[in-house]
Amino acid sequence: MYRCYPTFPATLALAALPLMIPATLAATVEPPSEQTEALGLYARGRYAEALPLLERIDAAGQASGALLYRLAYCQRIAGDGARAGETERRALESLERESVSTSDLEVPFYLANAYRNAGRAADAQRVAAEATARVERGEIPRPQSGAERFQLGKLYADQERADLAAEWYGKAVDLLTGDPSGERSYVRWASRFLAERAFRAGDYSAAARFFGLLFDEGEGNAADLEKLAVSRARTGQYAEAAAAWARAGLENPTAADHYRYSSRLAALAAELPAFPRTAPVGKPWSELTREELEVVMKEESDRAKGILADAREVERENQAARAEFKARLSAPKAAFVGAALEYALRGYGIRETAFLGGYAPLILKPTAWHVRGKPQPEQPE
Repeated sequence: MYRCYPTFPATLALAALPLMIPATLAATVEPPSEQTEALGLYARGRYAEALPLLERIDAAGQASGALLYRLAYCQRIAGDGARAGETERRALESLERESVSTSDLEVPFYLANAYRNAGRAADAQRVAAEATARVERGEIPRPQSGAERFQLGKLYADQERADLAAEWYGKAVDLLTGDPSGERSYVRWASRFLAERAFRAGDYSAAARFFGLLFDEGEGNAADLEKLAVSRARTGQYAEAAAAWARAGLENPTAADHYRYSSRLAALAAELPAFPRTAPVGKPWSELTREELEVVMKEESDRAKGILADAREVERENQAARAEFKARLSAPKAAFVGAALEYALRGYGIRETAFLGGYAPLILKPTAWHVRGKPQPEQPE
């Protein structure tokens, strides 16, 4: 697959100056160059607008290897694969020449990417290793901008040095998320890398942050939303987890039942005064087996249904009795929700289990846990 690793943020046009400005100073303010404008558009993902500017720079013989790499990507996005392939070839040749005397990260970064796109993984790894070694020796300054930090992270990733890649990707994201003119594709790429890494490690706080950033940047799918929801639920962000699962159901209707049940359980967890950290037997939810979770769900749902049935036998106007039933209901509700949410978080078939267990309405029906009672009999006139 052809990959895009755009350049570091381009300088944007200066903001409008105050009206009271000396004419001599105003005359020195020049519009941005065509290259600055092209790189700024590219950085913000506006490839169709950047394309003609990059083509004019190339036609004038002023395109570096890195600029040709960007041009090739814009051409490919525009559907012109033939021209993109030729531009990629020229970009690779130019980057190889420039790599002999480069003193920064941009050339090796793009050269490694170009080699990978050409199927030359060993050359990509070699170039990446040489570049990071120069940084470690102090021959190339340690990166300061968000884009340069991303480039160093990617060069470490090209060598499968994941810890260092994550370190520099994290530093890049910290800067780029606060810079609206920065490379958005860098934020997306780094956020996905960091999110997946954190999720695999069980660092759900970090995973929630980076999956959230991924969606803030307009990327992600139903599987990503599922991981975002799980990460939020694992860190106690139950309302936010419910929203992520609900959105996943819209993204992937074929798995809508799983997302709907999970979303409702997270919403129920958000309603609890305090989410139970342990099961009724005293063990953390994480230590219960699947079968033990199913037993808790069945037993606590039966207890809850018995309390709700008893509550229907008292008049609704009997506030003291209704308050007592609500108090009695709080323990089985908390235990049921704790077990059922843990069940869903592990990816077990919560829909099928709830249906067979006879407690699906306790999950799906928003008013299922309401203590209703019966209407007071009408008094004779």
